[in-house]
Amino acid sequence: MSGIIKKFIMFVVGGLVVFSLGYTLNSHLDAQEIKNNAEMALSECGKGNVKSVTLTGFECHKL
Repeated sequence: MSGIIKKFIMFVVGGLVVFSLGYTLNSHLDAQEIKNNAEMALSECGKGNVKSVTLTGFECHKL
């Protein structure tokens, strides 16, 4: 019986490790996308005119 419990615990721990690695990679990719959008916003809106930057894009202040 303890062998089954040990295998189950190893399965759960392995799943958590894989999930955490995937989550970390996804967070890095999100940060890179926001950085790219921020650079694009600065070039298109001009310094001081960026209203917001998100994963999906950016918004400039209306002049």
